[in-house]
Amino acid sequence: MQIEPMFIVIAGMTLLPWANLVLLRKGPVILAALFALNAAWNVHLMTHGRGADSRAFGQVVELERLFPRANTVVVCQGMEGWTTWQYVFLWNGQWSEWMQRNVQLSRPFTTVRGISGEAAAQMIVERINRERAQGLRIVAGALWTTPENEAFGSYTTVTTEANARAFVSALRREFRVGQQWNTQIGPFVELVPANPTDSTDGSSRERYNR
Repeated sequence: MQIEPMFIVIAGMTLLPWANLVLLRKGPVILAALFALNAAWNVHLMTHGRGADSRAFGQVVELERLFPRANTVVVCQGMEGWTTWQYVFLWNGQWSEWMQRNVQLSRPFTTVRGISGEAAAQMIVERINRERAQGLRIVAGALWTTPENEAFGSYTTVTTEANARAFVSALRREFRVGQQWNTQIGPFVELVPANPTDSTDGSSRERYNR
């Protein structure tokens, strides 16, 4: 985002004298052609993306229906496009309330400098267990919805590969998959403790199956 524009500026400054000479001679024709090309490209983009906003809004509305905020916490990677739609249109930009019902898996790496994969996973485990202790259902649309050897790759943008592997492995050991949903966004799964003796698991599942 910085180096490439710098090179472009250098090239542009080099060509500027020649460009000025050309524009003086054929400026109106060249500008008209550029405007026409720009308009044609914009029309193409608008046609190609027609209905995308409506689909995106419909996707988060579906999530709200399937996973009502009154009793559900959603676990996500934290960089998905749908989270912006959810935050702006369904939560009206209420950051603190929205974060109370969202667990963003990448957040430990972006808020705690140099954190290890194991420590980051422990932060997530503690957060999920706190929410479950309050009787909330935990559903995930990331990490548990893909094979382990693929899941870690999405976290290498915020940490090292070794940390990402440790993070993913630790979390997948702590929780197993319960009920599953196929949504417009993709698969979502309920998270329950991997330890079957956890008493919270039984009470939670009984409550939501009534």
